[in-house]
Amino acid sequence: MGFSQMDVFIKIVTREPVKNAEGFGSQQDIILFSGRAYKSVTEGGSERWRNEAVFSEELTVFRFRRVPGLKITTEHFIVPRM
Repeated sequence: MGFSQMDVFIKIVTREPVKNAEGFGSQQDIILFSGRAYKSVTEGGSERWRNEAVFSEELTVFRFRRVPGLKITTEHFIVPRM
């Protein structure tokens, strides 16, 4: 994957509960990664793609370079940067 093909800017965020001074809870977004990614849109995909996908209904795949020390799980969200 060439750097020139990574033309979409994304953020990977997680949500954590926080309490304010009065003790009320809310959700706060924590940014884990901010950078470039390659976005490919597939409609149905190939058999190999379906076997590698976490959810069988995905239509968009983001590919980005590995971030040392960061493990991506299903608790994280990908947010496109505008």
